[in-house]
Amino acid sequence: MTLLTWTAPDPASVTDRSRFAPAMVPVIPAWPVKEATPHVRMGAESTSKTSRMPVEFTSLQQLLEHIAATARHRERVSLDLVLRVVGRRSFAPVLLLVGIILFSPLSGIPGLPTTMAILVLLVTLQLLLGRHHFWFPQWMLQRSIANDKLLTALKWLEKPAAFIDNWLKPRLQFLVRRSGTFVIALICTLIALALPVMEVVPFSATIAGIALTAFGLALMAHDGILALVAFCLTATTMVTIGMGLLSAA
Repeated sequence: MTLLTWTAPDPASVTDRSRFAPAMVPVIPAWPVKEATPHVRMGAESTSKTSRMPVEFTSLQQLLEHIAATARHRERVSLDLVLRVVGRRSFAPVLLLVGIILFSPLSGIPGLPTTMAILVLLVTLQLLLGRHHFWFPQWMLQRSIANDKLLTALKWLEKPAAFIDNWLKPRLQFLVRRSGTFVIALICTLIALALPVMEVVPFSATIAGIALTAFGLALMAHDGILALVAFCLTATTMVTIGMGLLSAA
């Protein structure tokens, strides 16, 4: 066997020293480097693997269909699930959801108007405090309803929703912009404070539900005319409560 040997030349005897200068060799890491991403604060609805980004609704029918599609294959539907569907970062869909529940036959469930009152209070107070993501207690989020009851109520709301959607359009938008939103939040706070009393006053919770639905739709569709209608419905609700309490006394 022949061994091949190689002897390095003496750098002192070489005139061109640049040949022996250290080469700039790029360092290649042994594993792929993951590009750093900016820290983003996520809400509760985006941390779950099964949750989806909330849809930006433009009509009442779209909201009802989305809730029905989510609830159709479940035995019971929790408030947490419905809030994940409508989105927990926006005032209008949550307000609209509460109004629909109070306007529908579901308002006859004992204790439901009081639960909805707490929900509205939590949303309106956090909105007035400038929060961008609404917080709700776990005991409230775990409240649930049977699938068939919810789907029956949604079916009952289809025709009114179609009529309302045909009437909606952007009008008097200054009434539903930032300052108008805070005024609506204050009025909805008053409605929420009165909701527990409405459990004993006939039809008052239904009228309050219509008012809250109108406020939610007005904010969603930027319809100031509908906001004015909601103001009138709120006054009607308060008059109905007053008359009911006086007659009871």
